[in-house]
Amino acid sequence: MSKKNKFLMLYHVLSLLMLTASATSQTRNAKSSNAKSPKKSEPLLFSFELDVPLNFGKTHFIVGYSPDASTKETRKKPEPVASDTPFNFICDGCIKQVFFSPDDSVQKALLHLIEQEQESIRIATFTFTDGDVAEALIAAKNRGIAIDIIADAGCVTGRFGKIPLLQEQGFNVFVYDPDYKKNNKKSFSASIMHNKFLIFGRNLLNKSIVWTGSFNITKSAHSQNQENVIVLDDAQVIQKYARQFEVLKERSHQPKKVRKAKQQQPELAVSSVISLSKRGTVFEDMEEARA
Repeated sequence: MSKKNKFLMLYHVLSLLMLTASATSQTRNAKSSNAKSPKKSEPLLFSFELDVPLNFGKTHFIVGYSPDASTKETRKKPEPVASDTPFNFICDGCIKQVFFSPDDSVQKALLHLIEQEQESIRIATFTFTDGDVAEALIAAKNRGIAIDIIADAGCVTGRFGKIPLLQEQGFNVFVYDPDYKKNNKKSFSASIMHNKFLIFGRNLLNKSIVWTGSFNITKSAHSQNQENVIVLDDAQVIQKYARQFEVLKERSHQPKKVRKAKQQQPELAVSSVISLSKRGTVFEDMEEARA
């Protein structure tokens, strides 16, 4: 028999003894009163002490009671892991955030992730004219980060495109081929590589991160355009983006020669930063001197 059962049995026996003693005392008093005895009978006093917890009877000997139940209400819920960055990337131990430009500091958030990267960066971009991001990528490459870039043809031919600069710095660059399909018929509206995403190999919390949305790597995108970005560490989502990145590489080619960027011309007064190529591809910021 367990100690608990023994203790329970003792408790019931003592309770029965107390009830019996009380009943006996009441019977004696009744008889004495009927006999009109001049002497009053003294009540039988019976007491005992038990060394039991203060919460005895509230949590003990309850069928199905868990020993941890007494502290369940006092337990505090784990506090969410706070972000160590001003961009609040981290929430409840996960990386998830949404940015909108020009309302949020989208460019600074991107620069922060580039600085935090410890392994690799894969970039698919339609337009790339932001010199600050280019400098951050060069710094990352110099500290040993592997960087692959897939760009639309406009990034190479554009006057303010930074892809030629990155090519000169030894980056692994792929240029999308609009005629990657053998049976693709050339037309005015040619195929373009319109993706805008980055895959970080090991970043915040030592996790892989995907950065995606409408945001092009241009100064107009973060300073005046209405753009969006979502940042996630979801493994399944990142895996699909990584697979598509390899598909895009197969649909691209590596330039054999590095084309030197043309010297920037004096700033032109233009009403729009959108231009149309001969193939019908729309390029952003090609005439933007401040890029």
